[in-house]
Amino acid sequence: MDQAVPAESQEQSLTPDGDICIPDDDVALSTWGSDDPADQQIANARAKLIGEFDRPDAGKVELLVRLYIFLGMGAEARFAQHAFNVGVKDASLLADIGRILDDEPVSPFSELHRMRESNSAVALWAFLAAPTSDDARFTPVAPVVRGFLSLPPHLRLTLGPRISSRLIDVGAFDGADTIANTLSRQAG
Repeated sequence: MDQAVPAESQEQSLTPDGDICIPDDDVALSTWGSDDPADQQIANARAKLIGEFDRPDAGKVELLVRLYIFLGMGAEARFAQHAFNVGVKDASLLADIGRILDDEPVSPFSELHRMRESNSAVALWAFLAAPTSDDARFTPVAPVVRGFLSLPPHLRLTLGPRISSRLIDVGAFDGADTIANTLSRQAG
């Protein structure tokens, strides 16, 4: 029976409803940028956007969009997707993460809403995408905290208070303490 099921699908996380969770690599923001100055990273990414015949390269646009998200620039990420109008992988997910970074609501049809009970890295974004704390109460706390700890330091500072507040609202005081302790030890 195991031979009939591809090994790849056995490794995928599932929600309790049977939806396949968004892979951890698709939300690994800490890998989307570097410690180099932001202006230098943006300039390097923008310099490579246009390829042969003056057409934007979809892969390079995706790298720019991910870089903007890494830097916490959600509106800029969405604008880059719109301005270059090329097929960017995971475009709606990236746009939703950008909205969350800008503290804007995501669409009620966002894929993140189906990920609320996921036990993988996407739980952090599903938790933040929930329109109310009541909607977020079913998200497992451990992957939310793990997701927070995996963020680049500047995004921890940006999102930490919001995540901590929501964790308190859902009664996850230990998770909120972990985030508060992490923020208190972080330089800057």
